[in-house]
Amino acid sequence: MIYISPNCYIVIDRLLYYRSKTKYLLFKVVVVVSMSYDNCKDDFLNIPNQGFYYRSTELVAKELLGQKLVRIIRKSNNKIYRLSGLIVETEAYGFDEDRASHAYRGLTPRNRSMFGEAGHAYVYFTYGNYYCVNVSARSSEVKAGAVLIRALQPLEGVHIMKILRNTDDELALSSGPGKLTQALRIDKSLDGQDMTNARTQLHIEYGIKPQRIISSSRVGIREAREKKWRFILASKDENGDLVSRYVSKKKID
Repeated sequence: MIYISPNCYIVIDRLLYYRSKTKYLLFKVVVVVSMSYDNCKDDFLNIPNQGFYYRSTELVAKELLGQKLVRIIRKSNNKIYRLSGLIVETEAYGFDEDRASHAYRGLTPRNRSMFGEAGHAYVYFTYGNYYCVNVSARSSEVKAGAVLIRALQPLEGVHIMKILRNTDDELALSSGPGKLTQALRIDKSLDGQDMTNARTQLHIEYGIKPQRIISSSRVGIREAREKKWRFILASKDENGDLVSRYVSKKKID
């Protein structure tokens, strides 16, 4: 099966690999290769457009569960690596109604991506130790907001993630906001990236529809604990809800 969605340049590699396959598969690849980046539309690339993020931050945080965070790394030897993971845990952070939000006290050089266009990366350094990655999201009536991506289920480039994280434990690769930025090599240089554009080094693609979503208080905050704005991917069986094994913190409160 040929998966065309991510980026046109990936299809070029697939063309060489599949040239001995059936005419139908080769035809599908040729059609894509003949298109320029400028003609690659968002719906074709299977990527949520900016309108997806110009909605309630809380709603976007829920609907990001099951979507795919993608990191493209281009090396000096012209090799391109694609790392990705299924988003299994998020937290919403609002504006002046949310005392736990970086945007609560207004615009600063650090949080400017929360006030910019929706659908852009907000990357910040925290506790002098690691980076966190968010995507700006808010309704058009609100000045700022972002969704923190707290945990991923590794999908593509897992062997590279293991090197970057210095561990072979797949459950520990990206089960936390600092872990996932290490696993995908995300740092401050990616702050402000357009995550609705497949040509950028960091973007989000459509994934799966969650069977179940669980909400709880956000992790590691003292203010606005009453807001149940942490969202977790789960499934349901005869014994009840099963939380994803890849979430950062199993306790739900």
